[in-house]
Amino acid sequence: MWIFKRRICPAGHLLDPSWPACPVCISPMRGWLVRLQSENADVVDAVYPLHQGKMKVGSGGDCEIRITRGNLGRHHALLKLDRGTCNVSDLGSEHSIQVNNRDVVNHTLIDGDILRLAEIEFKVKLI
Repeated sequence: MWIFKRRICPAGHLLDPSWPACPVCISPMRGWLVRLQSENADVVDAVYPLHQGKMKVGSGGDCEIRITRGNLGRHHALLKLDRGTCNVSDLGSEHSIQVNNRDVVNHTLIDGDILRLAEIEFKVKLI
């Protein structure tokens, strides 16, 4: 029986034991998700970098953007950043995804959009 030690990069991403570096951290940066405090939308609670490629958002340990508080599903949403566009897709979560106060299943985000996953709000900042 093989036993592999769990590897996690400094940013908290779960790594395959054979990977020499974290593929999320070394991919080009494309922006940020800025989590806003629910009481005051002008106060920043946390900042999550957005990298080129696919990033899962949720409470699961294998998510590139892991948020354990709130009602986020294990795999709540998928962000795809490619060639200057950022798409968000619902991964069948119990709670909806909203962009600028409208329910969406799949949506192309632009800089300045307000993304709401369950009860957590983010401001999208793209470069």
